[in-house]
Amino acid sequence: VASPPFQDLPRALVNADIALNPRVDCDGVPVKLLNYMAAARPVVSFDSSAPGVVHGSTGWLAPGGDVAAFAEGIVTLLNDPALAVRLGHAARAYVVRNCSWALAAERCESLYQRLIAERT
Repeated sequence: VASPPFQDLPRALVNADIALNPRVDCDGVPVKLLNYMAAARPVVSFDSSAPGVVHGSTGWLAPGGDVAAFAEGIVTLLNDPALAVRLGHAARAYVVRNCSWALAAERCESLYQRLIAERT
């Protein structure tokens, strides 16, 4: 299946029933995961690559590398649209509360102030 043109990606994301993060492991938070969550899409991910996601609350998590559990998450969310919607809305709320640019700037500023204070 060919990928949609870049300008059509937001529409494709909004029309998705669920969003998948098949990375077994990664450093930090995958930006695509945050994009999925910000778009209120229910996510299925491995727990080892989804910091901040809480299984059954803000997404569906499978133990790292457990492909059967990952597939179970996909099937569960496709078969339970109410659960999928609830997880998607909770994921968006999490991103709004914890991942805004303003909050990131505050955290950076606080870190810089602490580092400067340590040097003086």
